[in-house]
Amino acid sequence: MRSLLLAALFLPAGCGDAPGEWSSFVYADRQDTKHYLKTDGFHSLAFCREQAIAQMKAIEVAGGGAYLCGRRCGPPRQPGGPELCQETHK
Repeated sequence: MRSLLLAALFLPAGCGDAPGEWSSFVYADRQDTKHYLKTDGFHSLAFCREQAIAQMKAIEVAGGGAYLCGRRCGPPRQPGGPELCQETHK
């Protein structure tokens, strides 16, 4: 039972692998960049993109949403500001 719980914790981060350095940011409204759903721990840009697109479909973003993948992201410089990443890609 405990091993199943641990496996479930790591599933969004790449199917049980150690956490990676890519994060996805999914925006339900591409004009509102203050509200987003962030998922950390992807091992590659390609996997981050796949998961971000799947997450957009899961929350039923219909044409108005957007996503971004960032590498080595950190906290915002000021409260409520955007997170800072060393590099970002769509």
